[in-house]
Amino acid sequence: MIDRYAYPEMRRLWSVAYKHGVWLEIELQVAEALVELGDVPLEAARALRARARIAPERAEELEGDRPGYASGEGLQHDFAAFLAAVGEGLGDERRYLHFGLTSYDVEDTALAILLRDSLDLIAEAVAHLEAVIRERAREHLDTVMIGRTHGMHAEPTTFAHKMCVWLDALANAHQRLVWTREVVAVGKISGAVGTYASVA
Repeated sequence: MIDRYAYPEMRRLWSVAYKHGVWLEIELQVAEALVELGDVPLEAARALRARARIAPERAEELEGDRPGYASGEGLQHDFAAFLAAVGEGLGDERRYLHFGLTSYDVEDTALAILLRDSLDLIAEAVAHLEAVIRERAREHLDTVMIGRTHGMHAEPTTFAHKMCVWLDALANAHQRLVWTREVVAVGKISGAVGTYASVA
């Protein structure tokens, strides 16, 4: 995301710190779900919830993929570095962090969450724009303007009519955003190569 073009709320959503927070929450929720399946002791899941923290700077340091590091130095894998950084603050419960998972269980699910949250921000902005256009259309019910066809002057119309055409197109786009959110907001926790063997 290019900072100068990004809204602060969207920039926050796509920051490494926010992504790491989502990754950690998925890890904790999976551990808690595995308690119900009998694969993780309740005490371990509670200890993970109480103690697991992530410092993005530490994960970046462990990854080693940044200026000043020699090629091949560090873990050279963002998710492995994330797990190592979280694991540094844990005790015996550490063995249940990422238990039965593969990295893309967490990364794909997190991406779905980030896309969902981003679409929520966009939909909120679109809803605000719809409200503004609707209000302006009311203000311009009697504002006459030239209608156009093929780029040429045609019959008179009103600016309110023009704005209502925009509003209709925007409402259709808004509905597509809602539909896209429903489609994209799906996680997957299926273990290595998607067999579910380690998480069911």
